[in-house]
Amino acid sequence: MGHAHDAHATTGPAEHDPAHDVDGKKLTLWLVGCTIGIFGTVFVLLVLFEQIIEHQRNKVVGLAPTPQRDSLRQAEDGDLSGRSGGKSVDQAIKDYVQKHGGKPATGR
Repeated sequence: MGHAHDAHATTGPAEHDPAHDVDGKKLTLWLVGCTIGIFGTVFVLLVLFEQIIEHQRNKVVGLAPTPQRDSLRQAEDGDLSGRSGGKSVDQAIKDYVQKHGGKPATGR
């Protein structure tokens, strides 16, 4: 049947104390920890994003064939080395040094 006459007396629920509902130290630690965690995660994701962007830029731009630049570089190398009919830059410097004896040019 029913348990209307239990031998053990029970106490009622604890009184509600609104001043002690929230533990300030625990709450502060949780908020600071979560804030650090969020900013740390965003920082790591930002670094990862920059690495991915740099990799993609290198893949698309850095490794792309550059026929115009290569032909221009060959033409400039020919001009500077004297293969295109003129005097090479190295030879012009050597001639200048021999002509002036290694002294700085006067007239400046």
